[in-house]
Amino acid sequence: MVAVRCPICGTINPDGGRRLARCASCHEALGKCRYCVHYDSRLQECTHLARAANERILDADEPLNCPQFKTRLPDRAPARRVLPAMRTLIVGAAVGLGLMFGLSRLVAPKAPHSTSLRTSVSAPASMFSEDPLDIKVFVQNQADQPAEDVRVALAGRGMRSLTCQAVDPAECFEEATPQRVTAYLGEIQPGDIGAVAFRLSAGGTGTLPISAIVTAATLEVPDRTQIEVEVVP
Repeated sequence: MVAVRCPICGTINPDGGRRLARCASCHEALGKCRYCVHYDSRLQECTHLARAANERILDADEPLNCPQFKTRLPDRAPARRVLPAMRTLIVGAAVGLGLMFGLSRLVAPKAPHSTSLRTSVSAPASMFSEDPLDIKVFVQNQADQPAEDVRVALAGRGMRSLTCQAVDPAECFEEATPQRVTAYLGEIQPGDIGAVAFRLSAGGTGTLPISAIVTAATLEVPDRTQIEVEVVP
């Protein structure tokens, strides 16, 4: 469960990350579009890759039951005010680091092209143990060059209680172990979106922590998206 701070009254809610959660103190709905990481307040639109282009958000403050909801609310109090003297020290240190970074860029060799990928995951927050668990991962290439050898894996402690039944498209399936299932998307052109769906079955109940891990040939650090599914009897 994800603890979040209510933006209205400041109360910490231990399970406030749920899409249907409400503040225990003021009853503010914590699972609305405005509090989701996929909501762009400037465009007043959802940016999740699974959302249809012609779908529009009519009211960002309306409580929702969206499977793509992921809270953006903080789980701690705002940072304390910095004293003037301390602020001067921080600014001076920042300027010094900036100068050092600028000089290092003058003498350091140009870094090779790196891949820029954006990942979105569609997965239920809860499911019955007898039902299949469907997780779909979308990967968009945001770089100006093709992303090569793109792979998507589901891993984590929760995979010990899950068994992979199918991968769609079937030709993307690469391998499955008790703790990981991997699909190979191959090359994704600039601006394009690759997608793969996993169907799994649960062998028990409880909260299953899973990570969707995306890798590519020139991706310096794997892109990880946390998934938490509650399996109920």
